[in-house]
Amino acid sequence: MKTNRELYKNLEQLLEQKAGQPIPSLECYLLSLVQRAIPFAHRESLKLEEFFCLLRDAFEHSGTLTGIMPADSTAGFRKWKAHIDQQIEDLRDMARGKHLEDKHRYFGISAPSGRRWFNFDPCNYIECGVAGSLGGWVEGDNKGRAYVLGQVACLGADGNIASCEPKDLDRPPIQIPEITWEMFSEFAWCGQNYE
Repeated sequence: MKTNRELYKNLEQLLEQKAGQPIPSLECYLLSLVQRAIPFAHRESLKLEEFFCLLRDAFEHSGTLTGIMPADSTAGFRKWKAHIDQQIEDLRDMARGKHLEDKHRYFGISAPSGRRWFNFDPCNYIECGVAGSLGGWVEGDNKGRAYVLGQVACLGADGNIASCEPKDLDRPPIQIPEITWEMFSEFAWCGQNYE
């Protein structure tokens, strides 16, 4: 796996396998994701394959979940973990306040912290996280994603902002040699917010 397109296609296959199966709550998924990421805390980045494996394997709960911060963790890992910890706190607060029972929640709700949420299950979270932060989606993929109708802002050939049809934008696959913790944090933000 070397490109954002390969990552997205692997993710698409994973989510198709999960369809119809019991999946953990997003809170449990994120707790598992943190636990599985701890062995990488001392590194500045992950290989794309390692990143995918973390996303895949976090569906499987394994024993006790620990919040221990390794002594040799990088600043990037600590920042990513703090972001995920905030998300877990939001999900717990929204569950206590019964916000997660709102049948219209996928249109967006605010957690008691004031942070806005649009995705509430692991499958939507990781698909939106990857599509929003890394790309790789193309029209016709099997995840129900579609281009917005009408013109969008884009950068013209002269460097000025112009408008164009989203389908006309050239989006070739991008090589991703590594996923830094900053990129992982952007993924987490998109997992929460991207639609």
